[in-house]
Amino acid sequence: MSKEVVRHSLLCYALLHCLHRPTRRNKAGFKHKVNILKEQMSAADAIAARALSIDGASAGELKQDAPLAEWCATRREPEEESERRRNVLSRLQGITRMWIRTTMISEFRMQPEAASLVDGRLFTTGSYRYNVHSSGSDIDMVLIAPERITREHFFTTLVERLRGEPWISQLDMIRDARVPIIAMKADGIDIDLSFGTIKRTVVPEVITDDILRGLDETSVRSCNAVRVASAVIDMVPNKGAFRQALRFIKSWGKERGVYNLKLGYPSGIGWALLVAKTCQNYPNKNAAGVLCGFFRVYSKWFRPDPHVTGEPNRAIFLTDSLTPTVNLGPCWDPRINMRDAQALFPVITPANPYSNACYNVSTTTLRVLCKEFQRGHEILSEGMSHDVEELAQLYGSPFGIWKKLLEPYAFVPNQNYLVVRVTCTDAEHYTRYVDTVETKVALLWAENQYTRGAALESFSHVTVRPMSSRFEDPDETKIREAIIKSKRTGAPLGITVPPTQTYTAYFLAGLEVKAPVPGEQQRKVDLTRIIQMFTEQVKQLHGAFQAPMTKVPVVEVTKMEKLPSFITGVSNKRERDESTVTGDTTTAKIDGSGAAAQGKSASTPLSAKSSAPPVSPVDIAAPPPTPITPLSATSSSSVAPSEQQKAAAAPQQQRASAFDEALGMDF
Repeated sequence: MSKEVVRHSLLCYALLHCLHRPTRRNKAGFKHKVNILKEQMSAADAIAARALSIDGASAGELKQDAPLAEWCATRREPEEESERRRNVLSRLQGITRMWIRTTMISEFRMQPEAASLVDGRLFTTGSYRYNVHSSGSDIDMVLIAPERITREHFFTTLVERLRGEPWISQLDMIRDARVPIIAMKADGIDIDLSFGTIKRTVVPEVITDDILRGLDETSVRSCNAVRVASAVIDMVPNKGAFRQALRFIKSWGKERGVYNLKLGYPSGIGWALLVAKTCQNYPNKNAAGVLCGFFRVYSKWFRPDPHVTGEPNRAIFLTDSLTPTVNLGPCWDPRINMRDAQALFPVITPANPYSNACYNVSTTTLRVLCKEFQRGHEILSEGMSHDVEELAQLYGSPFGIWKKLLEPYAFVPNQNYLVVRVTCTDAEHYTRYVDTVETKVALLWAENQYTRGAALESFSHVTVRPMSSRFEDPDETKIREAIIKSKRTGAPLGITVPPTQTYTAYFLAGLEVKAPVPGEQQRKVDLTRIIQMFTEQVKQLHGAFQAPMTKVPVVEVTKMEKLPSFITGVSNKRERDESTVTGDTTTAKIDGSGAAAQGKSASTPLSAKSSAPPVSPVDIAAPPPTPITPLSATSSSSVAPSEQQKAAAAPQQQRASAFDEALGMDF
């Protein structure tokens, strides 16, 4: 339907609505209705201007939407857990409100009557705000406090108050993060609480640009998280399709190992912005159509090597303009900011000051994302024309093609893996230590001005596939949780803990090396320098470590078969080969056959010194390629599309080609 037809229909509706009663108010009522309709039409025009297509769902998308809706229904949390979340939010709101009033009385000698008029507000963001959270997921929250309440109050008196609550445990302060937070478990639910303060005595429900004037940069970032979450919801035309598509993409990102901002992948807000943009591109599509458009558009929009081609990846943004009307601090602007100009995966937040939500994406993770977008596009393009029953039979699941998309990224036999082992001997300090080290792990592969020539990205013949998950031994996790619970409640431990008990987290990245052409010498990958830089960075993270219970992370290269079974899911009885290199110790050289020389392998405490000999370069052999069988090449002949299905799909494919050509224009 064209915009002219929509405009004519709306005006006719206004006339009929106002003229069906001959009263004196008709004239004023008519003008009021017309003004409202003009606003609605301007909003519709804005959506149409952003859209790549205003068509509805295709026949295949209509069919595949039903199993997608069924899958989404399985991801919703039980009502008991939902009620527990609501109770936690209510109790935290009461605690923070009382804390603000008590602070005003004790710190600033305000009269109780006046202090009762001062109030802050808790806002939820992230998946809980979008209503796409699942069982066991955390809640991201922002406490916006009135003036005179500072961040120092937040990390001192409020922390003391929260630690006195028996239903709150594992509380930790992360003060040196880009957005400082209090991390805790409240009645078994993970909470990440950030803080901002505004120059008002009462915090309103809506945070406008004027409220953020004159605030410090950290408070602006915290408050903007609330504004971004609200803006995303307001800017999508079909909120139901947005929520279903986002719920799926979040699970897809976790299963495929591309969901972790610290390691260089998009975070929850990054994926939400990408899905919201797709909803703007296809405003009349159902959730299945939005997902098809998501993979089709981004498989072509983002290029894996923009610095090589000289064509930077263009930014994704939801707003009509990125020019702020109010100066609230530095905004994303590639014309004046070199870092913005060099952004590999620019996804811009829709609230002033605008920023890149995916600023941490590196060349390594960009290549992984492009491969995953292409994989998703190929699966949906191949399978969307098939019947739901055929796909359910083929993939052994009632969710059919969506189950195929959600297949976890698998470990490759005989492939080399870069393994980072982070060890701590204290159960309570473990989480803070591992979280802090995780922010530095990407230094091993991400090239920047300090790691150029040393990071794995510097070796053109090496392909790195970082895994976004953190792997932990389930037995160690049970012991650690039991110790924390015992210290918290005073109850007997009930288990025997060895005096040498340690707790270890593993971070992994797959390594592939291009085989040398005939006559070319095997090229070497020397990890010495980058590992030394990594461990030096870890040592400089003061406040998160207490020697000797924290140890320098151990970096090793090992085969898939020698990884612990709780990582790969494959039983492994062979002794692990310690082919280890750390900043203070050196151990081994891996040759093309995967054999490792014997060497020193023990992790070293932070305070330890070592005079190890120079590190031998590491040779990593390329694993054999693993072919991917397309859907049409499977053994099941029943899924081959008929001539009638091909004819029905041809117009849709032609429209898709036209939309792909339109990608040459800025959104």
